[in-house]
Amino acid sequence: MNGRVERGLDGWEGGPMLDMYIADYLSKRGYYTSAQTVVREAGLGKDNKVPIDAPQGLLYE
Repeated sequence: MNGRVERGLDGWEGGPMLDMYIADYLSKRGYYTSAQTVVREAGLGKDNKVPIDAPQGLLYE
């Protein structure tokens, strides 16, 4: 690794965005403690909302 943050074509940071979608998926599937752990360990804020809000989580789709 070269220490750089990987960015997608649209300029978003891939790692934090993936963390947000994982936490969203876990929460929507009822794994609330796991979702809270991902949010805490990834350093995400509680107000982070995923851009594509699928009913069961985008990772499910």
